[in-house]
Amino acid sequence: MNKSKLLTFAVIVLFLINIVTLSFFIFNGQNSNVMRGKRTLPREIVIKKLHFDEEQVAQYEELIKTHRDSISKIDDKIKIYKNSLYKELAKSHNQDVVDNLFIQIAAAQTSIEKLHYNHFLDIKKMCKPDQLNDYNDLTTELAMIFDNKLPPPMDKRREH
Repeated sequence: MNKSKLLTFAVIVLFLINIVTLSFFIFNGQNSNVMRGKRTLPREIVIKKLHFDEEQVAQYEELIKTHRDSISKIDDKIKIYKNSLYKELAKSHNQDVVDNLFIQIAAAQTSIEKLHYNHFLDIKKMCKPDQLNDYNDLTTELAMIFDNKLPPPMDKRREH
């Protein structure tokens, strides 16, 4: 076997090893659902971790709907405040107006965080005594579960 055939063979083997390694990480890694665009929904995690029965799931679904509606209303206000803030860039730049808009945005964001906090207090109220230990365990994971910084599903990345 001459050197060029040996080199070609080595390149092919290394290429195949890379493909196998990448496939392993993509399809068997810890974040395989995220990488495949199948992120587990927070609601599913909560239901599973707290071992909700059918009645609790129905209550939780209603709680989610109310929570989302409340958050959406505040998000709409934040968008209005931000639009006003950025319109100030083209104006004479009245610092009092800008500062007031920052305060309004901060207050709205604070309201959102309070709603989130109270949402989880409401979930706690739904728990049966034997589910409270699971609830306490869940509270240590909440920031990670509801982190919006996870990569979007693969089909969403292509749109940007």
